[in-house]
Amino acid sequence: MKNILVLCLSLLVVNTTYAEVGDANQTIYGQNSKSPYENNEEVEKSPFVDSINEMESMQSDTGINHVGSGSEEWLDKSYENEDLKTFTGKQGSLTKIDDRMIAKALMRKSQSALMFSYIYDTFDYFSVNNTYANTFQNEDSASAFQMGYLSLGYRTRFWGERFRIFGQFNGSVSFNKGKGSFQDGSLSNATIKLWHLPMSYHMGARFYLGRYVGVSASAGPLISALLQNRSDRGDGASDKDIRQAGFGFSGQVNIDFSMTQFFPTYGVKLKNESDIYDMNVSLIIRTMNVSNFKNEDVEISGTSFGIGVNFEYL
Repeated sequence: MKNILVLCLSLLVVNTTYAEVGDANQTIYGQNSKSPYENNEEVEKSPFVDSINEMESMQSDTGINHVGSGSEEWLDKSYENEDLKTFTGKQGSLTKIDDRMIAKALMRKSQSALMFSYIYDTFDYFSVNNTYANTFQNEDSASAFQMGYLSLGYRTRFWGERFRIFGQFNGSVSFNKGKGSFQDGSLSNATIKLWHLPMSYHMGARFYLGRYVGVSASAGPLISALLQNRSDRGDGASDKDIRQAGFGFSGQVNIDFSMTQFFPTYGVKLKNESDIYDMNVSLIIRTMNVSNFKNEDVEISGTSFGIGVNFEYL
């Protein structure tokens, strides 16, 4: 009996000692056994610290290029788990980064832009006997048609940020169709088709009215081609296809609304998936005056309006 008592006491002492030692290293299932937050230690190897540093530097002019390159993986993850937008910063502090902050850091950083626009055709067309209006603007003719102007433009910044100077190239195409008319006003069976292709280079200035709206104005020389075809002439006839060129000037005013700033989540996702830093929807006023064609009586002038979409790149 005495030996059994001594054995039990020995086992109790060993178990107690092992429990005290084991508690020091014991972990719960799912717990990180090497938590960086114990003893107020600063996080040194957090995978999100670099992203925070990028975000801090991104808000300077020189750090913006980190977005969409080094932090693309982080931006992708931010849409999978909103908690990943909270990071451990300096001295263990927590910083909340949201899409609005990212979109704000992206604004006014673009160096160039690709522009698509449509201009409604309200220009004045002067010709002998008012031929153009009788053919393409005749309300009594069901075949009279004016497409308007589809335009493609490219803009590059030369100087400035909030107020900037830029150069811009525009190329447009317009198509018109209608029935020819006789001097008494009656319509013929001949179908007349006319393509107008103006091309211009503008110098201009742009000013941002806060985060959401920008206003630009530009003007410059314009050259234009007129291509005419009529169906009542045989192939090879001298007046079946008439090609002529003229020149003049044009100007344009844009009011741009930044979709990146109005809808920051969409803007950040667009930047993460492409090289687009900003997307604008634009209201456009365009003026032009072009003449000096082979037929000296032809002149196109006036002011019209339209809408466009601009994609801005770094």
